[in-house]
Amino acid sequence: MRRHAVTDPLTHLPLLAACDDRGIEAVRRASDEICVRQGQIVHPASIGLHWAYVVVAGHLQVGDGDGARVVGPGEVFGVTEILDGVTHAGEIRALSAASVLVVGQRELFWLMDTVPGFAAGVLGDLPAIDLRERVSPRRESGRRGPGWDRRSSLVATRAASRA
Repeated sequence: MRRHAVTDPLTHLPLLAACDDRGIEAVRRASDEICVRQGQIVHPASIGLHWAYVVVAGHLQVGDGDGARVVGPGEVFGVTEILDGVTHAGEIRALSAASVLVVGQRELFWLMDTVPGFAAGVLGDLPAIDLRERVSPRRESGRRGPGWDRRSSLVATRAASRA
């Protein structure tokens, strides 16, 4: 009796083209696969974005109105938002029946660090961005943000203590 080779649908994604079998297995272990119906909300706008979504099959709509974009098979959404620290990206809704890999923030960083083919696919898929435009000033919450400077923070602390 002859056995048929079972092919993993992840091997056909352009995002993971540079991954070997071990890399694809690591992606499979680090992610959760969900299947959604047409019109189903994958990620509500009221919840912060702490996951990256890799579309295996189907199409997702990210956002509403004029700013909406469609993410198709082999594309990833959420990586730029996680790297920038953006936690609100709007609603993600399935335009058709879809199969999606959900990768948490910690798992995303682990995959990018340990699976070079995944990192190459994800970083190569990112749009060209000018990071100088995205650097924001220090956040009012007191946390150290991208624009934090130790010297200016110490000066502001000393000035506040003298007043």
